Amino acid sequence: LVTLEDVVEEIVGEIFDENDSKEEIQKKTGYIVMRAEGVFDVDANTSIDQLSEDLNIKMPEGHQYETVSGFVCEAFGYIPRTGESIKIDLERDDEDDEDDNNGDHQEPKEKKHIFKLEILAGNARKVSAVRFERLNTVDEMLEAKEVTRMFPKIVKRKWNSGEDSEDDGEYDGYAFVKRPQEDISNEYVVDQENSLRNS
Repeated sequence: LVTLEDVVEEIVGEIFDENDSKEEIQKKTGYIVMRAEGVFDVDANTSIDQLSEDLNIKMPEGHQYETVSGFVCEAFGYIPRTGESIKIDLERDDEDDEDDNNGDHQEPKEKKHIFKLEILAGNARKVSAVRFERLNTVDEMLEAKEVTRMFPKIVKRKWNSGEDSEDDGEYDGYAFVKRPQEDISNEYVVDQENSLRNS
């Protein structure tokens, strides 16, 4: 059964009316839940504008995404899986505080927030939920400054077990190439390569 609302939503996007419950609206627009001081669980469907406002951050200029999911995929450089994490450096949005800091007696505040992004839920096709954890201690900030400014952190993984591999200093060039043994498309590529070699 297709309703008129379904047809209009296909054309113009989500429409909210008096019959939509609070849960349905949250599911469609995303949510941000503060778990502790500086720790936020964010639905990947949340708009990037809402994230900027709630976390007091500015998004990089010229971004090509509208949701947190797009932001996370750009930060990692690929679609991350559950449990992966990265540390990013984002500019604070202190338009209101700039007027207050004009006095000479006040020290300038840190202009950046450093966040650890951890994927709470997702799969090979999409990210569903992300934890944003603001790093506050000097040690955490120094460690994060050594890591990245919106570039992916390489994590070695064993695809079959889902656990991080031991970092013994050796480079594992196949860490992201290996796939589960049940992957049909990978077998097809191998068979196609073998048939090309045989001919």
